[in-house]
Amino acid sequence: MILMAKKRIAFIVAALLILSIFPGLALGASVSLNLSNSSALIGDSITASGSADPNQWVSIKIVDSLGNIVFFDAVKSNASGNYSCTFTVPQVADGTLTVVAGYGSNVANKSLQVSIYKALDPKTCDPDKKWRVVFNKPANPNTLKDQINIMKTTDNSQVGIQKVVLENDGLWAVIYPAQDYQSGQSYVIYINPGIETTDGEPLKSGYQMSFTVN
Repeated sequence: MILMAKKRIAFIVAALLILSIFPGLALGASVSLNLSNSSALIGDSITASGSADPNQWVSIKIVDSLGNIVFFDAVKSNASGNYSCTFTVPQVADGTLTVVAGYGSNVANKSLQVSIYKALDPKTCDPDKKWRVVFNKPANPNTLKDQINIMKTTDNSQVGIQKVVLENDGLWAVIYPAQDYQSGQSYVIYINPGIETTDGEPLKSGYQMSFTVN
């Protein structure tokens, strides 16, 4: 009986030693992560939330496809272990970002698909169409160069643009292609976010619009 009791004591001590070596394994809560949206535009607000150990600082970082950290913050979970962090999607190239939340080796991650172009409703037009881009503030003409592109979708070739003319005190930009569009073909106009207002304010995001020619 004494020998058996000693074995039990030894087993309990050994178990306690294992728990002390791996406290997170036995007692820690696994970090969870949810994103308010799985895709976003540059400048959009995204909320990262989840659960962790109570009253624990949780690091939130965003990593691009090259492994660069493009955003970092830390928030503290509440007494129930819940945390939340709202961030603005940084200025990055199109692609997939990885959002990582946690502390030490206790982390979770989610993918966030990012685009710099907001898609507008598709249109149809005649071959001699001159598209007009409408701004809510006057555009700086010096920032229009190379910021408007037109691509033909069938072969992904770039369409030449003869000129872009500002009208209506800079609130309209009229696009004159180098030649008429081809009937039956589809195209995409890209308005890049490098365009600025006369006050130096850039576009919040780029825009793209597909169109088919009659």
